Amino acid sequence: MIQRVARLLPHGALILLGLGLSAALFVTAKLDGDSVQILAKAIRLHDTGHFTHHGNTASVVGFVPGSFLTAVTAGPMLLWFSPYAALAVIALLHLLALGALASALRDLGRPAVGLDLVPIFWLNPWRLESLQLNSPAYLVPFAALHLWTAYRMRERSFGLSLLHALGVGFCAQVHYSFAILALLSLVLWRFRFMAVHGGGVALASLVVLASLVPYLVEYWRAPELEIRLARSGSAFVGRNLLLVYPLAKALAYWVRFGSTCFPRPIFSEIDFAWLGDGPARRVAGLAFAVTAWPLAGLTLLASLALNVRALGGVLGARPFDRTVDRTLLRPAGRLAHYAFYMLAAMLGAVALSPVGMVHWHLLVCFPAVAVLTTLAFNGLRERLSRRAFASCFAAGLVVFAAFGALAALGSEHHALGADFDETLRALHRSLAAPERPGR
Repeated sequence: MIQRVARLLPHGALILLGLGLSAALFVTAKLDGDSVQILAKAIRLHDTGHFTHHGNTASVVGFVPGSFLTAVTAGPMLLWFSPYAALAVIALLHLLALGALASALRDLGRPAVGLDLVPIFWLNPWRLESLQLNSPAYLVPFAALHLWTAYRMRERSFGLSLLHALGVGFCAQVHYSFAILALLSLVLWRFRFMAVHGGGVALASLVVLASLVPYLVEYWRAPELEIRLARSGSAFVGRNLLLVYPLAKALAYWVRFGSTCFPRPIFSEIDFAWLGDGPARRVAGLAFAVTAWPLAGLTLLASLALNVRALGGVLGARPFDRTVDRTLLRPAGRLAHYAFYMLAAMLGAVALSPVGMVHWHLLVCFPAVAVLTTLAFNGLRERLSRRAFASCFAAGLVVFAAFGALAALGSEHHALGADFDETLRALHRSLAAPERPGR
């Protein structure tokens, strides 16, 4: 018992560190357009009892169905009228996502693989940057649920099939990038990676369709919720098939998810404003740049090499041969195949997408890349000396924690001294104010 507790202490310490960084990002968050849309729905539910069934507006293609999003954001704020109530739910869902990924890795039976996952997923600035009061914050938990259920579905299971299909269906009420998960599920089923229970999928489909009825009624009654795709000449299904850049950009994001070339708001937009306008700020900015950029280049090359090796191995195993039963693959092989099929589904969904890609559209891919990176990093435990590996582990912790802390102190979405509660109160007052005569 004592030995088990001792083994879990590092896990607990790193999880607490991640929660601390999450809290720092929460209390320094700035208000943005997505947050305003969510808070407005919460204020409406709090003041009038009206439950909004559409989600946030998406680029070019109108409003997302949003009953689920309103429930997990405005619902907690009925108990505690503060944006921190909704943010606490996001933190809890991300913690559950960590548990789901750790559960899948546990089957490997490899030493300390769960411990290696914690910094690579839980402390990773790619995940930390998503901790905002907006719809992409929920993509990582849905993606982790998808990975865990698909990995476990070696045999037909009503419960796992139900959970898997519910995850895809309710992700559709968060962000249109659910299409990557939906396409991935079809690919996994088509190429015999997972065994699907028809009854579980049917029940999940009925639940999801029933949850969409209020949105469809709201959509019918409110013309302003119309999908604007038909009105945009630059947006049409299959747009990215005609363009090279969106597909190349998506592929680059896949490689970046395994590196320290983090998204712009938590990389190039860290501003050191908390140091004032004197020389200290300029020196800190220069020191950050000369450290961050070379490190990003090195880790990009390492991530590219990892993907070529791991996914190239899957490609050599005939992943599109339907005569192969991939439910029989060993745990490491199943995880590598899942990542390969995720990459294929991502490229397919991006090709069909009517809009260009930004990093939060592809966050559903991050858990799969984090698992793939964890497998490679854990392999270093056997090839490096104990001291050398400990140095690599510590360096990774320092880099990830530094990025998270610096982003919380001052970046595009965060500022020291920001007061999200006061922001909510100000928004509440503005929405509650009567219209002026003549308007």
